[in-house]
Amino acid sequence: MKVETKNLVRHAAVLIYIGEYDAAELLLLRALYNTRDCGERTAAADLLPRIHHRMGQLQAARGNVQHARELFEVAEGSFDRRNAIGRARTLRDLALLTYRHGQPDEGGALAKRARNLLKRPSQIDPTWEKEFIVTDGIVAGTDPSLPHAEAIRHFLIVDERVRGGSDPIYERENLRRLVRRIPIVERAGYEIRSQTIWWRLIAGHEIRTVTQDLMDGNFRGATLGSARRMTRHLLPF
Repeated sequence: MKVETKNLVRHAAVLIYIGEYDAAELLLLRALYNTRDCGERTAAADLLPRIHHRMGQLQAARGNVQHARELFEVAEGSFDRRNAIGRARTLRDLALLTYRHGQPDEGGALAKRARNLLKRPSQIDPTWEKEFIVTDGIVAGTDPSLPHAEAIRHFLIVDERVRGGSDPIYERENLRRLVRRIPIVERAGYEIRSQTIWWRLIAGHEIRTVTQDLMDGNFRGATLGSARRMTRHLLPF
């Protein structure tokens, strides 16, 4: 049950990112349902902070800023206090939400708070290293006082760490920050890679969805449904 729920939450993150909000919501509701059995907590209840975090991402993507903020705050407050990575990830998203919606000072402060959490690791490992570097990049992107060249240097460090790894969303979001800061003549290679990641995420979702439709005998959905989704994704946000 816990493994299944973790996979639901992980897949929902991709669906949110590519704009499949209704499908993401269904997965998160299934994940939430798994946390209770006849009113009693299940082992999957340990994932409630992650579920609330993804629900916050979904509401942010839909433009429901206040609801998203509340969910991020619930998520951050319910993580085990020793779980610096989970708390930092949630604070990063809250930072970006506030920064992009007219509160740049608060957004920058929240990003720095997330980085400070990761400065005192209980354990140093590749996951911690990656999360610290990614968070440092987000701090650079939300600090207007940082010199232009210094911000670019931070984004390039993030790119070196996450390029071709298991976190394509991290890679693409960092590329988008980088592209906005560099001259047009230098953007082509980064933009091509960004678009390649975008279509790879969509292709992965399509393969999963079409396979499930075929297994369920939903041949109409496997053909027409895929065509509708691909048309919708022709103009990536």
